[in-house]
Amino acid sequence: MKYHTYLILACLMAIVSCNTSEKMDATSLQNFGEKYAEAWSSQDPQNLASFYAEDGWLQINDGIPAVGQTAIAVSAQAFMFAFPDMKVTMDSLVTNDTITAFHWTLNGTYKKNGNKVQISGMELWKLDTHGYITQSKGSYNQEEYDNQLKDSINGIGY
Repeated sequence: MKYHTYLILACLMAIVSCNTSEKMDATSLQNFGEKYAEAWSSQDPQNLASFYAEDGWLQINDGIPAVGQTAIAVSAQAFMFAFPDMKVTMDSLVTNDTITAFHWTLNGTYKKNGNKVQISGMELWKLDTHGYITQSKGSYNQEEYDNQLKDSINGIGY
């Protein structure tokens, strides 16, 4: 009887510990950031969306948030289509108890006119206890980005 009690107690403790997720440690968070940058560079929008909670959202430069993995994939696809050789690198990752700041640089060739683009920005993340992004507020200098996209011959922006 005593053996069965210990066995049940051990099983309950295992179940409880499986359901309790702790925050990512610094090494895990660093790895997450690097993999996230790789996902942006992958030309696979579903890969990028998989870093988000199912009901997570991504907002870029105060635009309308893309809510849910499908909408996030569509938003990512727009950048991936515009920059087929896009390479996103993680510049730094800064975190506190509630927010993680992911600083990045995007390099790529704009598909419409062949212009080389290099822009830096950041995303402010909130992560859930399972390590998924629930909220991401991204920003970069829109004016600088637009100037780099312009056709260098006639000054027309796309």
